[in-house]
Amino acid sequence: MHAFCDDDSVLGYKFFIMEYVKGRVLTDPDLPGIGVKERSAIYREMIRVLTELHAVDVHALGLDSISHNRGNYLSRQVSRWGRQYEASKTTELPRVESLSRWLQANATLGDSYQSCLVHGDYRLDNLIFHPTEPRVLAVIDWELATIGNPIADLATSLICYRAPAEARRVVPGFSTPVLRNLRDHGIPSEEELVAQYEELAMVEARTVWPVFLAFCAFRNASILQGVYWRALNGNAASENALGSQSLVELFADLGMRIADEANVSGAQVVLNKVEAFMLEEVYPMEESFFAHASSDQRWEVWPPMEELKEKAKRSGLWNLWIPKDLGGRFTNSEYAPMAAAMGRSVIGPEVSDRVPPVFNLCMRLDHLPTVFRSCVTAGLQLQCSRYGEHGTPASFWNGRTETTVVGSPP
Repeated sequence: MHAFCDDDSVLGYKFFIMEYVKGRVLTDPDLPGIGVKERSAIYREMIRVLTELHAVDVHALGLDSISHNRGNYLSRQVSRWGRQYEASKTTELPRVESLSRWLQANATLGDSYQSCLVHGDYRLDNLIFHPTEPRVLAVIDWELATIGNPIADLATSLICYRAPAEARRVVPGFSTPVLRNLRDHGIPSEEELVAQYEELAMVEARTVWPVFLAFCAFRNASILQGVYWRALNGNAASENALGSQSLVELFADLGMRIADEANVSGAQVVLNKVEAFMLEEVYPMEESFFAHASSDQRWEVWPPMEELKEKAKRSGLWNLWIPKDLGGRFTNSEYAPMAAAMGRSVIGPEVSDRVPPVFNLCMRLDHLPTVFRSCVTAGLQLQCSRYGEHGTPASFWNGRTETTVVGSPP
């Protein structure tokens, strides 16, 4: 696109001036008829261009107005597509409802990401490649563009690895390359492409990856329900549209499988990341911290702390302590081992937005036995006490107790 004219007096209506782009639109993710090396290059080029798109300075280009509400991106998207689904619903599908509830409950997980320009439907068949080279010449179909979470675009581009094989009958661009021997076929795995994005964009995607994949499944279910509703009303754009009702259920099932997997492994994945972060980023900085604490500048802020905090944010390790029932990601028992890992360093808690040098976990009394067992399993000692107003001992304080996790594994 070269220009936009909003003066109706020129042609009688607003218009764009655009240029024809000669190239290839690749509608089949399996890339038949293309060599092994070029297949790999095409997928990696797709991810490279996505990182460049997300790095665009929205303000400098005057695009701020495309989205007036930049907060709660995923929650807003789930609500939007939920309304679309309800408007075209023809029968009750409990799995769709369950998936919608799960997404709303986990929608805050992506709120720590820096908002950026989001395409909204970024995938292989919305790119125009050079006629003979694995090089993107244009990104098309921008009608869903907004300011939002970058991981949504990444998940949209890679949902073809998970999509039901039947989907390709109704929706162009859907296939299941994951069922093939990808390495021999030349197509990088989903994990390799996520890692490439993380490296180029310098953001962490894996801790929220299941949520955004499940959202893509939910959005596709909503879109396909609309396709089916239009087919019933004689407005179908595809001769296969009447078969899309079964795909709604398949995508809802896909989303719930992803959600179930995330519920089982999500906390362990983050715990592993916390332990790796401590080993690679925090422990090596302790000597510098203690030197600062013993110097004449000890009353000033230790300079590396803010840098470590930014790294923790980019790694998805910020504000892990917020309880799940208050909008956080983990229950107290899931968080306790993470607290243990961070508490092994005097600077670890502050890096992830906790007050050093101990962790004070406020919890309901009925949660305490579970948390106690988790901490004992992690090799921690517990000091439990009840406090009244102004910190004085009390036998009852609103049904809550303050538990201080201290010490280190024996």
